Amino acid sequence: MKKIIVILLVFTASCAVASAQYYSGYDRYNRGYQDYGQRDYSGGFNLFSTDRVESNLRVLFPMYFGLSTMFNDNSKVLESILYKNFYYSLELANLRFSSRRRHIETSFGIRFTFMDYALNNTDITFRKDAGGIYQPFPIIAENSKYDGSKSKIHATYVGVPFKLAYKAGRGRVYIGASADYLINGYTKYKKPAYRENADDLFKRFRATVEAGFSYGIIGVFANYGITSLFPDYWSGANSFTVGLAIGM
Repeated sequence: MKKIIVILLVFTASCAVASAQYYSGYDRYNRGYQDYGQRDYSGGFNLFSTDRVESNLRVLFPMYFGLSTMFNDNSKVLESILYKNFYYSLELANLRFSSRRRHIETSFGIRFTFMDYALNNTDITFRKDAGGIYQPFPIIAENSKYDGSKSKIHATYVGVPFKLAYKAGRGRVYIGASADYLINGYTKYKKPAYRENADDLFKRFRATVEAGFSYGIIGVFANYGITSLFPDYWSGANSFTVGLAIGM
């Protein structure tokens, strides 16, 4: 995980530099275009309407880093260690619609989300019982060498986020929602390291609402799962995440 975090940080820094360069060039072009549109070249008729709705496909790859926790857990076994939980989300594409006169814009895109939860009870993991239902399972029962140091569950999603934003200068406030589909789920523990596929531990579909604020390319966000992460027959836990956004 440490290697992955280092790689993501390097990638983030590279994208931040590229984002700043992109915005700088775009702003210069946009100012020049607006100046040209405001001049009168046809007897008082404005050649370009400043109220025109425009669309653009962004190439900035917004990234979200955060800490996540769970609420409404009726199983009583999913308590996690907040500072060890890891949330990462990357938008691979983002199509925006905006008006030059008004400060409102809408957008939707495609993004991948990775959620890692470190269980507070490091003695257990989750395994299917005879009825095909996931239940808490003592790790020592399948691995006598386990030292009891770390047990996690992980889920990876692909989703379609929709956002409504208000812009004022370089500042931007947004609210939004997302529909996500599970592409991979697993349990894992370390010392010795072991990982087992557990797609059925999680619900296939997940819906979230979110809000955030940014200035330039740096911002903060909060995200809440309005559907539970897990099948309702054993836990109704919802996720809540807060963190830092780059390239919003």
